[in-house]
Amino acid sequence: MRIKKYGKTMVGFLLAAAFISTAGNLLVSGSLLKKEPASEQMAAYVGENGLYLTLLSKGETKQILESQKVRAPKFSDGGNYLAFDCEGMLNVCSLRDGEIRQVAKLKNTEFDWKSDARLIFAGDEGLYEYYPAANVAAPILEDGKVYSDVMCDHLGFVYASRYSREIKEDGEYLYPEGIIQYSFADGSVKMILEGESSNADDMQMGYRPCVAGVSNDGRYIYIWHKPSSGSLTADGVRFGIYDVSAEQLIPPSVETNIGAEEDVYNRSLSEAFALAYRDNFSPNPNNGLQLALNSGSGREMYYNKTIGILDAANDTFCPLTTDGEVAMTPIWLNDGKRIVYSMTAEMDLYNILEQGGDTQMNLWGQWFGQPHHLYQADVASGERIPLTDGEYFDFAPRELANGDIIFVRRELGGFEREEQEYADTKEYALYLLKEGNITKISEPLALKDGYAANGFYGHMDTAMVFDIYGEVSAY
Repeated sequence: MRIKKYGKTMVGFLLAAAFISTAGNLLVSGSLLKKEPASEQMAAYVGENGLYLTLLSKGETKQILESQKVRAPKFSDGGNYLAFDCEGMLNVCSLRDGEIRQVAKLKNTEFDWKSDARLIFAGDEGLYEYYPAANVAAPILEDGKVYSDVMCDHLGFVYASRYSREIKEDGEYLYPEGIIQYSFADGSVKMILEGESSNADDMQMGYRPCVAGVSNDGRYIYIWHKPSSGSLTADGVRFGIYDVSAEQLIPPSVETNIGAEEDVYNRSLSEAFALAYRDNFSPNPNNGLQLALNSGSGREMYYNKTIGILDAANDTFCPLTTDGEVAMTPIWLNDGKRIVYSMTAEMDLYNILEQGGDTQMNLWGQWFGQPHHLYQADVASGERIPLTDGEYFDFAPRELANGDIIFVRRELGGFEREEQEYADTKEYALYLLKEGNITKISEPLALKDGYAANGFYGHMDTAMVFDIYGEVSAY
């Protein structure tokens, strides 16, 4: 749809109307939910044939949209709406009546909910907002810039990485400007961390800081210090924290070059190095300066990946896993006392290379053929217990407000070669861990291939295929 422009008075009126109109019962694809949205727990996921919604309390699943070009579902704060990308267009489904509205063309699948009635997204010409109850989109910053890593806090700010751009004969060129903070209170824009364009003549790599997350209280912004090199970024970057109140970076210096051989068991925040995935860290919900971080360089997930507690206040990193283990997808539970993550045995690449034959087949056949289980670690003692077992690949845990865990499970094996291509023949699905019992709650997820699939050296971007409402927010 064409972006409509409104003055501040009209936008304020539409916002008020949006809040008023979200009251009442919740409708999903024509069926009435007796519970209010705030008390209902739901999972939205991208299956092989479209977008689905599961009501966790009832175990009911309904298809919202039939399409193989859907990804990145995201619930609004109050659970009344579901935003998603369909063929590069931002769509919003009203869960009150099942109506789907196409909003605007997206830039880089970047959007986040400021509230239940206000969605912020990156469009072709800048940063925009959408009021679903009034079905109105309006520009926030229509400045011709490119925005990515769009994230809202609950204090009235939105953060994003901003780029200037130049259109040349061979395509679009982006130049990092830095991370901006936009205030909804007065419309002001503040550059909180400047980027730097690369310069071949001066041998300057360039620097593009990216927003990774926001603490629960909005005081801290988590940052990936990315060099302007896709290849270097793929092998890991420095992790940093920005103190919004003090207006300073923690640590104060920015170092983006890959350093010498790392010692993950004696590391400070200034040395924290990890793959720049949003599911590679999880803040303590009660202390934004403590994080569960999956530390380690190298783009491959099968070696040099150590889950530990990064304590920025004390400048320490305390590992929770040991030699011979690799981990991923940590979450810090709501009680602030426990961390859940996926773990398996570290793979020996040199041994695999010595086997000869089809190295890729040997490598990924072993990765998908060995068990990955969920573990729960006590933060104070470091003691851990297994939460899952069996011949499964379990990862990507998410905690519901009632303490249940939703995660992704895949059966082992099933990595095969078909002529010149490698194929993952096993299905991925969502499972619910409740009081020790595990139940499948979804159809197969579109994680293996297609529009929503985004895998890289053993990492899978699960945010592209599912979201949970009624969970404990990490940030």
